[in-house]
Amino acid sequence: MRIAVISDVHANLPALRAVLADINAAAPDAVVSCGDLAAGPFPHPTIDLLRGLDITVYCVRGNADRAMIETFDGTADPAGILMAWASIQLTRDERGHAHMQFDRQAGRYRLVNAGSVGMPYGQSGAY
Repeated sequence: MRIAVISDVHANLPALRAVLADINAAAPDAVVSCGDLAAGPFPHPTIDLLRGLDITVYCVRGNADRAMIETFDGTADPAGILMAWASIQLTRDERGHAHMQFDRQAGRYRLVNAGSVGMPYGQSGAY
């Protein structure tokens, strides 16, 4: 199963559209949003865009989403892969939010941060 992982969209609709163009070209079986999807300038169109995709979308509710939505079509991951909001405190950032891509090995575990679609810290762009 091929899974596309996005995170921290922050309702940045233009950035999400750009990232989804790359995702569509990769033809994954599902998309997982690891949180902070709807808090930002275009919350409803952002959710509607993901709901309208022709593939399954799973969402984890992030801290910025709690005040906005209760749930969005379930959070189960059919592949048994752990998806978590934040960074399990393995970032170098004292906030616990990297918002930037990384791929690290911690013992036998591989930790991958998808970065931020709509609000990256550091270098600008949609990741």
